[in-house]
Amino acid sequence: MNNIKFERKAKPISIIITSLLSSLPHFHRELELVYVMDGGCSAHVDGETCTLEKGDIFMSFPGQIHYYMSSLKGKYYVLILNPDVLYSMNEIFDSSVLLSNVIKKDISCEITKLFEKSLECKGEYKKTLMAGILNQAIAECLSKLELTKKIKSDSSAFQEIIKYCSNNFTEDITLDIISKNLHVSKFHISHLINEKLGMSLSLYINMLRVDKARTLLIDTNKKIADISEEVGFGSIRSFNRAFVNITGETPKDYREKGV
Repeated sequence: MNNIKFERKAKPISIIITSLLSSLPHFHRELELVYVMDGGCSAHVDGETCTLEKGDIFMSFPGQIHYYMSSLKGKYYVLILNPDVLYSMNEIFDSSVLLSNVIKKDISCEITKLFEKSLECKGEYKKTLMAGILNQAIAECLSKLELTKKIKSDSSAFQEIIKYCSNNFTEDITLDIISKNLHVSKFHISHLINEKLGMSLSLYINMLRVDKARTLLIDTNKKIADISEEVGFGSIRSFNRAFVNITGETPKDYREKGV
């Protein structure tokens, strides 16, 4: 699983209707829910895969690494929700894990009506109305899903490492630096990255830098040398070499293609 990102969300409640879901493995401190309004896809969460069909609901708890794959466009209601918006549910997310992340369409009907109702909220108290509806919807979801007690593992340490890398990849970053800041053995850090991602720390950092560079190459007119420095490469030569190794083309060719 390549290029996992920790995402920092700005809004306490975010609802979008989209035809495509993110295929980039990611995690965040928010609850994420996908209601399949049309079409279908596969959802991948913490190494498990489940198939989503029209009418199904997928839920990932805060901190779960997840992404989606589909060869066809669909229509998806995507809810990103800060746990603080939910009444008395933080303890559930902190102490429990989901045995299954999917509510099938045959038992989801009443819940999906609540999600659709949340889209109709308007007026001065729109956010308050929406929060109330979503609290009810999430409570209904949890009542349909089986939970089990969370067992302490390396997951939290790994997530802290990924979070640190995601927040600091433009700076000088080494095993020693991460170890000092997170108070985790550098050998354990190296082991976790190799075990979970199948790559070295240096390659993972380069992938984060190249991913950011790709956005800057397409969305800005900045010079390639300036982009190289901005994303954390020490020289334009090392930037070009890493970019080619990861994408198969030079930064210049990538920009000219405009993809």
